[in-house]
Parts: sequence; structure tokens; C-alpha cells
Amino acid sequence: MGLRQPASTHVQPFRCALTCVRALLDFTMMAQYRSYTPETIFYMEEYATLFLKTKDILLEFHISKRTEEEADELHKEMRYERALMMERVLPSLKGCICDDNREQENDQRIDLIYAKSNFNFLKIL
Repeated sequence: MGLRQPASTHVQPFRCALTCVRALLDFTMMAQYRSYTPETIFYMEEYATLFLKTKDILLEFHISKRTEEEADELHKEMRYERALMMERVLPSLKGCICDDNREQENDQRIDLIYAKSNFNFLKIL
């Protein structure tokens, strides 16, 4: 759909990613001040904490080749199982079942990525 009208499953991750990036940028901008007050230090701590809370959203985009291959293999297996299951389903029910299965497949892929990945970006909090 796009950025202006994201699919309902993409709205929350998109907001989380924006929050994460905004917190990192705000922290970085304030870190460039020539001097700090207790108030600016408070804000920097808040931005750093918010970034650390939301940074896991970035794991999906920072995965190793091995993890990506495992996720792709899992996706292939689930697609194959779905195809076998769909052979036994009435045509009128296929649309609903396919949508549910695709969402479940995506959730399992993301769970695998989060389980196998780490946040080992250089020089980031």
C-alpha cells in the first residue's frame, strides 16, 4: 500500500520504527550541544532509554546471512504445508485461510529473526 496508507499489520511496526529513529536522532542532536544543563541531560537519558526500548524493531533489517537463509527455508516449508492443506479446503474458504496463514507465517519468520539475531551494531548505544 505504501507509507501514506500502510496495511493494518504494518502500522504498529512502522510507528515503533519511527519512534526508535526519532529517539536516536534527538539524542544525537542533543549530544552535540557545547554544554549541558540538568534538563538537557534528563532529555538525553529519556531519548536513550526510549531508543533502547524500541531498537529491537531494527533487528529484522540487521540479520546475518545464515539467519536469513533459515528464515527463507522456514517460509518455504510453511508455504509447502499451506499448499498441501489448501488442497483439502473448500474453494469458498480458501481466501480467509490464506490470509490467516500468511500472517502466521510472517509472525513465525519475525520470531525466528528475533531469536537468532542480536543488536550488534557498531558504535550505537
